[in-house]
Amino acid sequence: MSAARITVPAEARAALLAAGCLLAITAVALLAPIFLGADPMAQSLGNRLLPPAWLEDGKPAHLLGTDHLGRDLLARTVQGLRVSLVIGLIAASGAGLIGVTLGMLAGYHGGRLGRVVMRLADIQLAFPLLVLAIAILGIVGTSVAALVIVLCLFGWAVYARVVRAAVLVQRQSDYVLAARVAGAGHARIMFHHLLPNVISAVIVLWTFSIAQMIILEGALSFLGLGVKPPDPSLGSIMNDGRQVIDLAWWLTVFPGLLLVALVVALNALGDALRDWLDPRSHR
Repeated sequence: MSAARITVPAEARAALLAAGCLLAITAVALLAPIFLGADPMAQSLGNRLLPPAWLEDGKPAHLLGTDHLGRDLLARTVQGLRVSLVIGLIAASGAGLIGVTLGMLAGYHGGRLGRVVMRLADIQLAFPLLVLAIAILGIVGTSVAALVIVLCLFGWAVYARVVRAAVLVQRQSDYVLAARVAGAGHARIMFHHLLPNVISAVIVLWTFSIAQMIILEGALSFLGLGVKPPDPSLGSIMNDGRQVIDLAWWLTVFPGLLLVALVVALNALGDALRDWLDPRSHR
């Protein structure tokens, strides 16, 4: 008697692979500083612009080489990864909280409130986020707090539109009408009954939003409007390498590859979750 074969759906395999990559990247960001022992801020001008260890003149103590101030690139890249992940998670979560709340209110109550929320969302989406972020940060100054606030304020609109559309479909459902008859208040209906039925779309959107926020943070830090030196960020490390790219290509290549891998893994996870959570994909 042959053993029964367990078939794993393709979207589940893709989700597991993407989640595994993200877990590996996150583990590196969290655990690598414990084992590396190198200080990402420590300068050594005698070791400036050292190539990776496997190239000529490279040193085993600096596996990925050093920058123009002799700082260890591996330690700075790992620290920059942690900064980018934290900013991306906080900004995407803050934007999601604002957008989901406004989308629930606009979809459930409709009327003037719904029109105002959607017009604000349309106005926000009509302007390029990067251009607006550059303008605002140029006025209020650069800091991590200002960067996170700007990303939150300009990332909510997509959540609001998606949630509003889902609530408009669900608000006349039988379970909502039954909750009203039972005397449930508006807040309970919205967040206890409606929200669980739209949360799958929010989760998928959240994964894409994290990737978007990480890219925007990297772009702003590359332009000098994000994380302030000497604190590292993947974008700021690449900006440092841009000035000496003809002498030290590794300062731009390695942080850039890590940023690409992180964003691709997040987008792949979002695609897999969308296919997995969408009931139409299982028909």
